[in-house]
Amino acid sequence: TGAKEFADRNPCREGLPAAYLSYSQVNEGDDLDLMCILRPLFLTSYLLADLLLTEEHPAVTAVLVTSASSKTAIGLAHVLQQQRHEVRTGPRVIGVTSVRNLEFVRQLNGAYDEVVTYDTLTSLDAAPAVALVDIAGNQQVRRRLHQHYGANMKLSLGVGATHHSASAITNPSSGSPLPGARPQLFFAPAQAQKVIARVGGPGPFLQLVRSSWDSFVASSPGWLHVRKHRKPREISRALRHAAEGGVPPSDGVIITIPSRL
Repeated sequence: TGAKEFADRNPCREGLPAAYLSYSQVNEGDDLDLMCILRPLFLTSYLLADLLLTEEHPAVTAVLVTSASSKTAIGLAHVLQQQRHEVRTGPRVIGVTSVRNLEFVRQLNGAYDEVVTYDTLTSLDAAPAVALVDIAGNQQVRRRLHQHYGANMKLSLGVGATHHSASAITNPSSGSPLPGARPQLFFAPAQAQKVIARVGGPGPFLQLVRSSWDSFVASSPGWLHVRKHRKPREISRALRHAAEGGVPPSDGVIITIPSRL
C-alpha cells in the first residue's frame, strides 16, 4: 500500500477491519521496546481523543477516565492535554484509580487535572457535563458514576476490562438502565476508518498519529520502566506475576522466548 506500509490479504483474515490488516515499517531510531509496549495501546488512546474532541459533544467539559494508571489511559490523557495546550481549549481530564496506584497517577507530570480513587467518586463535582471513558470495565463503578452525574453524563464509552473480575465489557449497556447517556462499546477500527476518511487517507492519518506518538514517547522515561525477561524461569515468574495483578503500572514487560527452551 506504500513504501513503508503493507496490508495482510490472507484469505483467513478476510472480513476483518482494515486497521487489523495494516502494518507499518518501524522508522530508524525508533525505540523498539516502547513500540512493543506502548504503540498498540497508544493508537486506541489517540482514536478515543479524536472521538472526544471532534465529534458532537460540545457540552462536555470534563472527561472521566477509569483505570487511570493503565497505559491506554495515560496515552489518552496525554493527547487530550496536548490538544488543549495547542488550541487553548478542551475538557478537563479526571483520572479514577485505586488507592494502591494513587501516587503513581498523581506524579504523571500533569496528565490529569484531578485524580480520585474509586472509594471517593462522590467527592467529584457533579455539575459539569462529562464523558466517561471506562477502561476498568467495572459495572459497579460505572453505575456509581452514572448515578452521581445523572443527566450530566453525556457520553459513556466502554473501552477495556482491567477489572476483569467485575467486567461486562462485551456489552457495557447490559443490566438495568443507567441515568444519563446509554453506555456503548468503543470500537477503535471503526473510529480509525472515520479519521482516515476525514483526513484523506492512511498516510495523513499515520502522520497525525506519529506527531502525538513522538511527544508521548518523549514523556515516557519519567514514568515507564522496561523490564526484559529471557530465561525460562524469569519468564514463568513474570507471567505468573502479571496473572496475579502484581505488575506495577510503572513497568512495561517484554518477554523474549528463546529458540531452545
